[in-house]
Amino acid sequence: MPPHRRQVPMSETKERDGANKDSATRKAGSGPAPQHPETASPHPLAAEALSPGGVASRRVEILIAHREGALHPQSTDQIAQALAALPDFKVRKALRPSGLAVLAADAAGASDVLVAETSLSQELELRLNAGPALIVERNLDLEHFGGITLPGPQPVAGPVVATATSAITVPVKVQDTQGRPVGKALVTVVGHGLTQAVTNAQGLATLSIFGTAVTGITGLHVKPSAEYWDIWIPNPELRQAGPNTVTLEPLKAFQPAGFNEQHFIGWGQRLIGLGEGATELTGQGARVAIIDSGADNTHPSLTHLRIGRDFTNPDADPQGWTQDTLGLGTHLAGIVAGNGHGIRGFAPQAELHVLKLFPGGRLDGLISALAYAVDNRIDVVLLSLGTSQVSEAVARRLDQARKAGVAVVVGAGNTAGPSLFPANLPGVFAVSAIGQRNIAPDHTTHARAQAGPGGINGIFAAGFTSGGPLIRVAAPGVAIISSVPGGGYGAWDGTGPAAAHVAGLLALIAAHHPALGERGLPRNAARVERLFQILTQATVPLGLDPIYGGAGLPLLARLLQPSALPPGPWAEPVAPAGQDVDAIIRQQVYTAVQQQGLAPGGFHGPGPAGLPWVVRP
Repeated sequence: MPPHRRQVPMSETKERDGANKDSATRKAGSGPAPQHPETASPHPLAAEALSPGGVASRRVEILIAHREGALHPQSTDQIAQALAALPDFKVRKALRPSGLAVLAADAAGASDVLVAETSLSQELELRLNAGPALIVERNLDLEHFGGITLPGPQPVAGPVVATATSAITVPVKVQDTQGRPVGKALVTVVGHGLTQAVTNAQGLATLSIFGTAVTGITGLHVKPSAEYWDIWIPNPELRQAGPNTVTLEPLKAFQPAGFNEQHFIGWGQRLIGLGEGATELTGQGARVAIIDSGADNTHPSLTHLRIGRDFTNPDADPQGWTQDTLGLGTHLAGIVAGNGHGIRGFAPQAELHVLKLFPGGRLDGLISALAYAVDNRIDVVLLSLGTSQVSEAVARRLDQARKAGVAVVVGAGNTAGPSLFPANLPGVFAVSAIGQRNIAPDHTTHARAQAGPGGINGIFAAGFTSGGPLIRVAAPGVAIISSVPGGGYGAWDGTGPAAAHVAGLLALIAAHHPALGERGLPRNAARVERLFQILTQATVPLGLDPIYGGAGLPLLARLLQPSALPPGPWAEPVAPAGQDVDAIIRQQVYTAVQQQGLAPGGFHGPGPAGLPWVVRP
């Protein structure tokens, strides 16, 4: 088991404002109050006793639904009416099932999910009295896989007495190799706990640190918003008076990454087999939905994105899905469907639906987004989210989506522990993250992502990746360069980018594979299993523990032309000393393609020594 890496969320905050109402009123026309101190009326606010602290406990949201397979004497409308009559209880909304789900399921299986607001005590009472026919569960916040992972175990902060004299301030200046300031960079200091700040336009950030001296700081991490590699400095020699200058390296300066702002294919895409000449494999005809933080469609790589919905605020701007404040949704969209003006995605002509669920994503939003996917006949859904607790209501909606022909791909999680929900469900396609040595500069967190023994050709299971027996495949998820909001590019880690590689491959299967390209299979669970089966059979083993590596790495050539590859050479590819196993694999596949008469007509590019090739479907 790789050591745990704490995931640090990016700048995502939630604020809830409240207001106290003055309940004391003065009768109209009444005269002035007596001015005798002993008889004067108290200040109006003194008439109400204020609770200690002045901040009330937050009410909780719960989900209520019929349990599938049980007898249901009452409809959800009747249940909603009964609950609305209870004190301290408010039914906020009912999540209707998709129309197709109603046709594909029994009445109980396709019933509404009620979203209600109540107190902690009322929630407990409802749970105790609901009976076996009802699901009553908390409307949990979803963990978004868009954070950063820092090397090594992180300290747990204990009690610290914060006083004006106990804090130390550490100024940090971030610049590039030309001495130009780098703004909007997230600076993290690891000491007694974690302290973060964002650089301003002058590249400056000041961190106020409690509970430790400068010598107690064990790590300094700087994560740029775009265009540069991050940097991790263990045991940094910092000075309170400054200057503490950190210099970032441009992405394009590290040649092995192959980054080119004009046109590039990421190392993970090249490893899977997406080549420069894969122009005929566009994903046209497939529909993909990314349920995440939105996507910036003003980015040069994503200007073709036109369809989306904002589930964070459905009644606001209908174009709210184009505002991505967290960045991961834009990053995933580039991997799946980048148009080649910059990054070239797996399926640039697939119909991409951007469903914004973050910031603030909860289970009810995920339920609504899944209903959208069913109603809009989405082929592949990409999720980069999860929770440590199982939601029966969400699991039921995921099963309905599967029965309606929607294939759901989920990142396993970035906790270095067991796969999170819903990646731990058998009906979804769970993906773990792998990296490869020497694909990022040594000073980055990407280069420190390996936490255990590796497999062939320097490939390793990422130290942050979650795992488990239901991991289907592994895909590149370390130092993945893709689009970020604002028109730039960033290198990110996570099982979300790994799952995006797989979602792109599934889109190509749905669009081009003979078994599905003509839409010959009805939209049902069998169609989804066929998609999963085709992809799983296209894998090659990596020599990793199946808990983290699943069946292995899927290859594009095997996926689209399985008959072109004899089974023997793929059993355990091992590179002789001094040779590149990637080149050996490409040579084996190219030879097999030639034997089938598919080359040179189906071959594009300079051959096995260059970028991987593609085969016409």
